[in-house]
Amino acid sequence: MTVRNPGGMAVPFDMVLDYADGSSERVHRTPAAWQADARKTEVPVAGGKALRSVTLDTGIFVDANPGDNAWAADTAGGR
Repeated sequence: MTVRNPGGMAVPFDMVLDYADGSSERVHRTPAAWQADARKTEVPVAGGKALRSVTLDTGIFVDANPGDNAWAADTAGGR
């Protein structure tokens, strides 16, 4: 999954993955995630479960546009 960082600030973040089966997972990334490219990073997400939603949590760091920190699957339950 690609996470974009338009501001280019290397901050840690968590991704909260909610699955269609009702389970969830929190994936943490340190500022090193932005080392190769300050504008985007790839976060591997394990296959085998259908994603219902993904939410970015930047913790104490201020996000200029928190409205784009969530994704939800379409009604077909796609990934």
